[in-house]
Amino acid sequence: MGTTVANGVVLNKDAVTTAAKQLSDTAVELRTAAKLVPSPSWGNGMNGAEYEAGRAHLDMGKRIAAGIDRVTVWLKIWTTAVEDTAGAIGQSAVELVAVDDKNARATKQVAAQIPGQ
Repeated sequence: MGTTVANGVVLNKDAVTTAAKQLSDTAVELRTAAKLVPSPSWGNGMNGAEYEAGRAHLDMGKRIAAGIDRVTVWLKIWTTAVEDTAGAIGQSAVELVAVDDKNARATKQVAAQIPGQ
């Protein structure tokens, strides 16, 4: 089920790989959401837009547009963070197992050379 790595820790590489894939999928969903946010159908509150919500509400429209801009930026930042985390987790799992396998082989070779072993 898992690979035993340093100090008896067991790493389930398949589970870690699955988690990293799920994080990557989440990043794709976040990126898609970020692209959709800045296109409100009611206009951007800047007056004269084709779908203006109400010319008497210019200040409110500007505040809504500014809020949407902040949400878009946040989603883009969050997406990048999730992508980077997924990549790091996946790569770490691969490297940890590879390094531990290499160390285990080297230790067995040394042990095999000890008389009486």
